Amino acid sequence: MATNLQGSFYTSEAFTVRMTKGASTADWVVAAGTTYMTADEALAAWGAAISSIHVKVGYNINASSHTATVYIETGGSTFDVTWSHAGDGTRMRDFLGEVGDLSGEPDGYMFDNPLAVAWFPSYDMRNLQTSVEPWDKQRMMTGSGAISTNNPHHNTDSELHYTARADFWFGYDVGTGYAFYEALRDFIEGLLEYGQPFVITTDDDQYTCRLANPKQLELVPEPVDNIQRGDLYKVSLNLTVVD
Repeated sequence: MATNLQGSFYTSEAFTVRMTKGASTADWVVAAGTTYMTADEALAAWGAAISSIHVKVGYNINASSHTATVYIETGGSTFDVTWSHAGDGTRMRDFLGEVGDLSGEPDGYMFDNPLAVAWFPSYDMRNLQTSVEPWDKQRMMTGSGAISTNNPHHNTDSELHYTARADFWFGYDVGTGYAFYEALRDFIEGLLEYGQPFVITTDDDQYTCRLANPKQLELVPEPVDNIQRGDLYKVSLNLTVVD
């Protein structure tokens, strides 16, 4: 499953997550205004913050449910996590799939829920049809002759925004693949909860995207042609890509 979709995390307020292993502690300090474009970035930052006490974080992908669940490795020791040691870290807690503070948990502990905004389809992205639409900065000359230029969020002169349709397959050529639509539905619900953009990662590239029409989203899986109905499905997302 080389392709994956992961949503971003933004915090307007600073918070600190404290990890305790034995007599040692390590703090993950997240500054106000921090954006993690993916769960991978968030876990890498947390992992770096707790490396001094020899604790690792990562996730395991479930090929059947198309989800991923965070684990914590301590080398054999029990550990504690306080999500809001300073500030309010509960939104990060929910983003990563946990439901509360952790106390005396064993090495290899798995979070209660999968990552809130991540989807790992059974197959690589099947197609990306694009229509290039450069978003130039708008310029205005005032009566005094001064020139003003707008500066949209996440838009610079070197960036190119374009519309696209991304096609994905999920399920299997045997079994009941339609049931795994639920993981995609949960991913979209996570985007609505935590906001956009989100990132599509493939073997060859990475695309930062937004839903093209967030006010109205149609998500209708259809059986893949020439495959037994109920086994393999396809779905298309209309996107705005920032490259």
